[in-house]
Amino acid sequence: MRAGKEQKQTAVDLGIHPVTLSKWLRQDDIDIDNGRRPGRVSAPVDRCCRILGVARQNYYKHKRTPTTPRQLRLEWLTGLIRGVHVASRGTYGYRRVHAELTLGMGIQVCSRTVSILMTRARGSTDCPTGAGEAPAWRRHRR
Repeated sequence: MRAGKEQKQTAVDLGIHPVTLSKWLRQDDIDIDNGRRPGRVSAPVDRCCRILGVARQNYYKHKRTPTTPRQLRLEWLTGLIRGVHVASRGTYGYRRVHAELTLGMGIQVCSRTVSILMTRARGSTDCPTGAGEAPAWRRHRR
C-alpha cells in the first residue's frame, strides 16, 4: 500500500475482506466498470484510486485509450491460434501451429509470437487444454 496503511486497515476502510483486497492487488489490471467494481462488493472509482495511490484522471485516461493496431493483431492471431489448436484436438504445439499459420494460411508471424500467445491463452479460462493441464502429447493414455 502506498499510503503506508496496512492491508488489513485498508480492507476495513473499504468494507471488504482482507483476502479480497489482496487478490485485487495481485491482479495486473483493476477492472472498474462504470465506477463500480464487478462482483458482489462494489467500490467507487475515487475510493479505489485514493487507496491505491493513483490519480483518478489517470484511470479515466487509461480507460478511454483506444486499442492499438498491434493489440488488435495479437487478439486476431490468438483467435486463429485457438482455431488451429482446436482443429488439431489439442495436439499441436507452437511449432506446428506456427507452421499451419505460415504455410497453411499464408500469415506472416514469428514462431516466438505464437509461443507467447499460446502461453497467454493457456492461462485464460477459454483455452481448450485449460490452465496447468499437461499438453495432449504428455498425457498418459490408459
